[in-house]
Amino acid sequence: MNFADNRYLYLIIPLALGLILIRLWSAKNYRRRLSLLSAAWKLKPLRDPWEWLRRIFLLLAVLTMVLAIARPRWDFHWSEVKHRGSDVIVVLDLSRSMLATDIKPNRLEKAKRSVRDLLSAVQGDRIGLVLFSGVAFIQCPLTYDKSSFDLFLDQVSVDLLPVQGTEIAAALDLAEKAFDQGSETGSRAKTVILISDGEDHGENAYSKAESLAEKGVRIFSLGMGSDGSPIPSEDGAFLRDGRGQLVLSRPDIDGLAKIAKSGGGRLISASENLDDFYRQELSHGEELQSTREKVWKERHMALSLLAFSFLLVEFLIRGKRLV
Repeated sequence: MNFADNRYLYLIIPLALGLILIRLWSAKNYRRRLSLLSAAWKLKPLRDPWEWLRRIFLLLAVLTMVLAIARPRWDFHWSEVKHRGSDVIVVLDLSRSMLATDIKPNRLEKAKRSVRDLLSAVQGDRIGLVLFSGVAFIQCPLTYDKSSFDLFLDQVSVDLLPVQGTEIAAALDLAEKAFDQGSETGSRAKTVILISDGEDHGENAYSKAESLAEKGVRIFSLGMGSDGSPIPSEDGAFLRDGRGQLVLSRPDIDGLAKIAKSGGGRLISASENLDDFYRQELSHGEELQSTREKVWKERHMALSLLAFSFLLVEFLIRGKRLV
């Protein structure tokens, strides 16, 4: 048995302690207020034989609900997964201009949705994630585990990188290092999917793309943005220049197309979904190996029903007290 989302298990102890403390405090407060009304209470406190039973069932309900949220799994079967040896690294722009709303809800959220479309289509290939603005870092190393990649993607926001800018060359350099760190015998194709609005990317991006192409790494670019759009600032307004004029973000689609061409790839059109792109461009090739992987069956529904049963018993005991 294991848990698909075991981070929620850390809530069990603080929730249990918090619930116990709340119940003890409320019981003490109830007795204090009642003692003010009845002198007899001070001599012989009324003890409810059902109170501790109610507390136990309420505590059990909370614990089983937390366990259900953690998604327990047991009883697995083996599934064969084909590996073609392709490695795909998504290089995602986190500059503040990616918050522009010329694409709804904004460029960054649209980019994340596109990456999830890609993730849904990936079969048997490894995928990684590099984030960049004025600096770059590897958010998710190359992995076959799509659920882990999705968790890393969930955490992506422009606040992750403190230095603003659009250092595409640095991001491509880090993507190359990610390929080297995740090198695996039999890997055939290496692909970078660059997702950016392309603003102020610098001339070094072209030479770096050419260098990667010489090493067998293909680069594809997906441009984010359509027209000039104001850039939201941290205070909720829009960025302005020194003269008080709105700063408009204009995507450099031509620059992104040139980077892709230098990298032996092409520009992915705005109307093209990344899952379709993957099937057409990346999912071909000889299958190198197959592995057997465990597919677990999730059993959280059983715990959810058990938690409901505990709450129902607690409710019935409370009703018995009121009769």
